[in-house]
Amino acid sequence: MARSLTVKHTENPETSSLFNGFLLLAFGWLVMGMVVAAFSVSDADAAEQPELVDF
Repeated sequence: MARSLTVKHTENPETSSLFNGFLLLAFGWLVMGMVVAAFSVSDADAAEQPELVDF
């Protein structure tokens, strides 16, 4: 008797805890960099910057 050629494949999509930890660390580093950059710019520094668009 012939066997069925249909193969059932079940997936359980998950990421590893190591990869999840890396993503959390990278996102935290990004946010920390944005916060530090936002607080390190003073009004005097902003006045010295040239205009990006000249109308």
